[in-house]
Formats: sequence, structure tokens, C-alpha cells
Amino acid sequence: MKKILIATIVPFWEQKTGAQQRIFSIVKSLRSDGHRVCIFFPAAAASDDADRIVDGLGIDVRFHRSDQRADLTKKSFFKSLAWHTKAIWHVLTIGISTRLGRWRLEATSHSKSRAIGGKFHSGQRLKDFRWSWAVDAFNQLVDQFCPNVILCEYITTAYLVQGLSHTVRSQTHCMIDTHDLLHRRKAQFQSHGRDHWIDVSASEESKVLQAFDTIIAIESGEAKTMRTMAPNSRVVVVGHRVDADSIGNRGKNRLSGELTTRSQNLIRVGYLGSVNASNVDAVTAFLDSVASELTDQPGLAFVIAGSICDAIQTERLGVDVRLLGQVDNVIDFYDQVDVVVNPVGYGTGLKIKSIEAIAFKKPLLCTPQGWAGEIIGGVVVVPNVHAITKVLKQWAEDQVGFEDLRHRAAAESEKFRDAHEPLLELLRRLPTSGAL
Repeated sequence: MKKILIATIVPFWEQKTGAQQRIFSIVKSLRSDGHRVCIFFPAAAASDDADRIVDGLGIDVRFHRSDQRADLTKKSFFKSLAWHTKAIWHVLTIGISTRLGRWRLEATSHSKSRAIGGKFHSGQRLKDFRWSWAVDAFNQLVDQFCPNVILCEYITTAYLVQGLSHTVRSQTHCMIDTHDLLHRRKAQFQSHGRDHWIDVSASEESKVLQAFDTIIAIESGEAKTMRTMAPNSRVVVVGHRVDADSIGNRGKNRLSGELTTRSQNLIRVGYLGSVNASNVDAVTAFLDSVASELTDQPGLAFVIAGSICDAIQTERLGVDVRLLGQVDNVIDFYDQVDVVVNPVGYGTGLKIKSIEAIAFKKPLLCTPQGWAGEIIGGVVVVPNVHAITKVLKQWAEDQVGFEDLRHRAAAESEKFRDAHEPLLELLRRLPTSGAL
């Protein structure tokens, strides 16, 4: 058993986005493998978030917010006031910056222009996440918890490791879970005239990665690049697994039971995603294609869920599209669809929504950017969004063929259940202190 300290600014317990789902599933895997986990969360959080993690979701972890430092009571009134003022200021500035980013997204979601007012708006920089008050709180927690392993989620929390003393750093194995190659993702967003949430260069990202003993890549293509960016660090590929236990009894039954029946002669086409620029562009292009090519096509219905619904205008489509909005449990979405589409046109990393579709025994129809690695049963990859609508039309006219595809997808539903094993195996071999 290892003591693992995870630093993240992502409220993963909400499980609303792919990033939240990934972190949540990793935490669950670590706990299931017998490790003791502590969460350091240097961001604004509700007072009951710790209870939601431990009680509501069944994860036995310690939850530490950096604005809850135990030693504040030992400080003078003015020092405590100064500390709180600095903390509040950082929270407010990040909140304002986030709102501005959302406003820019909304302003560009219905426009084909490459910029707002002729000027491209970049995202936040790494320095915007470097909070000195969080460093102090993190070091205090490290002294109390004495972790064998520190796992940073994203490069945004990497500075916490850089602030450790030489002694602590030499005794602690430090990992970073990357999720994406962010400089490459930023470039793709920019090439499509879209803002990205962080503006980081290849050299900046490389420097951050080199500070870690182990780098976790989400897919093999990015792992290859990361090995050149940080040649002295170990790079391990840890894909995504759908955690049936986190979904509830209905979810577990759906994953392990027989393939469910569907409405006769009706194919329910689904998409689940968050409201980021790549998703907005993909779904907009998909619905435009649906409106132009499938308006009079019987046998097809469309269901969309997630915060992406906030950016969709359906009144002009001429087809029936059901918007579920944010669902409390993803099973509530998968219960209502027969096939999942992912028409994404740009972005990096493993597409968690694509893996999740297969895990729920749903065929996946996507563009090349929607699937990473070897194509498996139940996955159909086509060149572009227009090809997606053509395939949907073929399936509507060939129900027998579509039913065969459903069975192939169901046969692959447990394909990724061991995706976290490379990480767990590394931790088992790790000594109690220092790098492996």
C-alpha cells in the first residue's frame, strides 16, 4: 500500500466532463488497489464537497482545501487577514478569467470568423495558476501526510512539486497525469479560430514534464512525443476505464447484463459532451448535415446531453432533436440511445466519450479525430461529418445490419476495463520512497 497525494483543480467528483470522469476513475482504482489517497484541491469548493466524495460516492479519501490551513489560528490577526485576502483575490481572478473565456466561447459559437474584433484571444498562462498561498498549504500537507507518491493532474498543478524541498523531493515519487499534449491541442484550437483554456508552448510544457519521475500519457501516440520532450522521465500509457461502481446499480447491470432491446425500426442517435469550442463546432456541423440530408429520413431520432446543450439552437433544424441538458448520471443518457456519434474535427488525446460509448455497449460512429488506436468491433470511423449522416441513413434502411453492429459493440464492452493496470503495476513495484 502506498500513500498517494493527488493535486488537482478539477472537481472530479461531479463526473460531468471527460476530465472529471478520468480523475474520478483513477481515484477509484487507486483505492480499490489498497492505496491510501489524499486530495489537495487548491480552488474554491463547497463546504460539503468532502462529504460528497466520502459518503455520497463511497471514496474513502482525505480532502484538503488549501484555504483551510490548520495553522491559520496560530497566526496573528493581520497575517491571517493577509493570507485570506491573497487567497480570495486569486480565486476571484481565476473566476473572472473563466467567465471571460465562457463569454468568448459564446460569442464565437455562432460565428465562422477566426477572431473576435480581428484579434485572437488566448487562454490563461501557467503563471496564472501559480498560487503562492497554495504552495504553503501543499507543503504543510506533505509534511503531515508524508506521501510516497504525489500525482499532479495536469501541468497546472506541477508548480506544487517544484516548490518541495530537496529532501522531500528526493524521497517522493512524483507523477503527472497529462490528459492531453496541451501545446498541440492549443495549436489545433487556434488553427480553427478558437480559444483554448490555456496558452502554453511546447518548450514550456516540456520543462514542466521534465520535473517528474513518471509521466502518464492517455494514449500511445502522445506517449511517443512525451518521451522526446522528457527523455529522462518514465512515460507510461494509462487509458480510460469506465468505473461501473461509480454509475450505480443500474449502470452495473447495464454493463454486465444482456444487450438490451430497442424500439423497432427506430435508431436513436446520441451525443454527450461538454460545452467546449471543439464540441460546439463538431455538433453544429453535425446538426447542419443532419438538417440538410436527413430531414425526411424516417427511422432516426437524435438525443443530445451534457452542457453542450446550452450552445445548440434547434429551431432551425427541421428535425427532431431532444436536448437532455446536464444529466445527473450518464446511464440516464445511454438508456435513451442506440448509437453514439462523435463528429469531432480537432483536439488531441483519447476521446473519453468514445471509450465510454463502447463500455455501455453502444456502437460508435465517429471521425478520425474521435478514435485513437486500433479500431475495434462496434467502432465505425468515417472521413468527415457528411459521411456520418450517410452512414446513419444506410443504417436506418438496413436495420438488420445495424443490429449486427450493436452485437459487435457489446462484445467489446469490457475491452478497456484493465486500462489502469499499467499505473497500478508501477505503484506496486515502487519502493516506499524515492524514484523507481
